Amino acid sequence: MNWMSTLVEQRIQEAMARGEFEQLKGKGKPLELEDLSYVPED
Repeated sequence: MNWMSTLVEQRIQEAMARGEFEQLKGKGKPLELEDLSYVPED
């Protein structure tokens, strides 16, 4: 990993430890993707 990726990963891990992602809207539900034109059919 480069230094930026390492820093970002560290910040994400710290936020997770503080519980900052616990109350996100839609947590545990599939993403609602509106434009699927770039997704292969298979």
